[in-house]
Amino acid sequence: MGLLKALDHHPLAGRISALLDGLSRLPVWIRYTEDAQAYDQRFWDDILGRVSAGMLLIFDLGYTNFARFAQMTSAGITFVMHAKDNLAYEVAKVILCSAAVHDRLVWIGITQAGTRHLVRLVKVLYRGKWYRDLSNELDAQRLTAEMLAVYIASAGA
Repeated sequence: MGLLKALDHHPLAGRISALLDGLSRLPVWIRYTEDAQAYDQRFWDDILGRVSAGMLLIFDLGYTNFARFAQMTSAGITFVMHAKDNLAYEVAKVILCSAAVHDRLVWIGITQAGTRHLVRLVKVLYRGKWYRDLSNELDAQRLTAEMLAVYIASAGA
């Protein structure tokens, strides 16, 4: 404590990524790198090597990666996360459109090679602000729009 007060700038300590058990909120895996400029993308192989079919993963925006989303979908791993503001998508189907909830199936990851992935984009109006969340769980009965928003909010993502 206080050792860094004399410095003109404060150095970043590094980057930590972790997998937490959703029920206990205790870590089941933690990875640290001294590189404070490291991107979250660096941790994908470690994360996917520790998860299996049937699991639900909640990510923050730093993990946006369409190829990894497709990999998780193929492996039977469900994910939810906030959608970036600049997310480009094409609406495939409207599931629900109310004053406070817009639930749609959309195509994302459209590339020159024609690669794209079908996901759910759920927009929820809360306290005057729209929140946009993505999931590869396409069944709105299995994971309702409200539950998707609760998972994201409870994780602090």
